[in-house]
Amino acid sequence: MAEIITKKGKKRWFSILASKEFNNIPIGETTAYDANSLIGRTVHTNLMDLIGDPKKQNFIVKFKINSINGDKGVSEIVGYSVSSSFLRRAVKKEKTRIDDSFLITTKDGVKVKVKPFIITKTKVNNSISTALRKKGQEFLSKCASGSDYSIFVMDLLNGKTPKDLRTVLNKIVPLNTLYIRMFERE
Repeated sequence: MAEIITKKGKKRWFSILASKEFNNIPIGETTAYDANSLIGRTVHTNLMDLIGDPKKQNFIVKFKINSINGDKGVSEIVGYSVSSSFLRRAVKKEKTRIDDSFLITTKDGVKVKVKPFIITKTKVNNSISTALRKKGQEFLSKCASGSDYSIFVMDLLNGKTPKDLRTVLNKIVPLNTLYIRMFERE
């Protein structure tokens, strides 16, 4: 026999606000029976829509709703990624693609998984690739341990940390492209 389900009521629309780093601008709307059921939901949005820079259209920011303010869900940044089609176009012949993935801890104790994406101007051997990975890991862990989570995230999104990382790694071998392909809060 079929199980009888009681109706919870009518769903309502709730607005979702970005984190305080983006001045709590609205990033979307969703439906729910009550506001408390919004907590824990994730929302993906384009970085271009948040800051108005068309160059950032390939960056997808992930927000998680963590509190309710009236009929609005307030979210925080839990990660971002660069679209795979954008990265695929960057890889060319006679160049070396270097990927890495590691965990780092920020000053306020938040663990973050970071995945840098590096393309060199010429083909390089494995020892140089390893040196680039190691130096990049040291630099990013030093940057993260010296700043809070929100400051570290905004430096990643604004391009300050990747730019500084590129100047450090260019001393080993000339780079064509460097992106932080993904970061995610653990």
